[in-house]
Amino acid sequence: MLSPDQARRVFVRGVNWVGDAVMSTPALSHIRRAFPNATIILHTRPGAAAVYRYNPDIDELWVEDDSVSVRAYHRLALRICAARFDYGFVFPNTLRCAALMMIGGISERVGNDRRKLQHWEREFEDRTSVLTRAVPVTRELLERHEVFYYLNIVNWLAVESVSEPSLVLNSGSAEREYVSEMLTHRFGASHDLRVAIAPASINSEAKRWLPERFAGVADQLVEKYGAAVYLIGSESEQKVIQHVKRLCRRPVTSLCGILDLGQAIAFLEYMHLFVGNDSGAMHIAAALDVPAVAVFGPTRVVNTAPYSARSRLLLEFTDCAPCMLRRCPTDHHCMTGVSVARVMSAIEELIPGTGVDRTRTGSR
Repeated sequence: MLSPDQARRVFVRGVNWVGDAVMSTPALSHIRRAFPNATIILHTRPGAAAVYRYNPDIDELWVEDDSVSVRAYHRLALRICAARFDYGFVFPNTLRCAALMMIGGISERVGNDRRKLQHWEREFEDRTSVLTRAVPVTRELLERHEVFYYLNIVNWLAVESVSEPSLVLNSGSAEREYVSEMLTHRFGASHDLRVAIAPASINSEAKRWLPERFAGVADQLVEKYGAAVYLIGSESEQKVIQHVKRLCRRPVTSLCGILDLGQAIAFLEYMHLFVGNDSGAMHIAAALDVPAVAVFGPTRVVNTAPYSARSRLLLEFTDCAPCMLRRCPTDHHCMTGVSVARVMSAIEELIPGTGVDRTRTGSR
């Protein structure tokens, strides 16, 4: 195997979901420390590209959707082959993503190996035939935060260790200028407290807290703190977000479908507080060190909680949670058991009284 200090070009297959992309950034930092002089190129699909776009640990970002057709997959493999990479790291779990590196002629191919878990998993793909270094995944690893799942791929690289992995997320100057202009001239940015609420979840109905309770939190934030409350989400989440807005008794602003992902990252830099479900927006807030209150239900808190000390998690323990289902087949008690009062109590822990942390970007 080629030693890391001899490598000149490194390929990383990034993940496809926004939250996963955020949680994979400490592993990227580890790769950069291991290959300080190499050119590191990361590939991802369009949906998560903004998370990686301004990451200082990569030199070039390839954005291609290789899933749309066999031709697109082969075209990406030819691009990889032409780039002549020495090392390849695959973050997703699929055989398809790992095989891409082999087809692309990368000599050293590294990824997680879930063979020890095959007795517990409904779907299992053995990738050892296409990886030159298959890093074992243990049951113990699955009881840690997902940040460490991605770090497992690269921890064998001999680099100076860090005491606590850090998420890395940056916005671009154009996105910050757009958001600053919007806040100042369209909505006014003079409020002492600006709050982003993300009430939807693009890939799971079961992860959504009740719309009327989000509305209740928004109303109390306006009444008690004079907050400017913004509802955020993608165009595909329009129905949920408009429902929440209609339920609000106090004025709130919907930015649903107005911001692209890069602009949403810049927007959250200007917020003093985030409230939402287990979602990509929640992980963005955590990476930006925005105080966050998150309502969890069907997903595993141990794996996907916001990776930040400035967060509060609320959940109702039930026998069926975490079920990981996208639609609840019963009474959804894991989410309905969380009240508006509990969320407001968590908010008050993060922002006692009307005090606001004015060191944040948007408060300068």
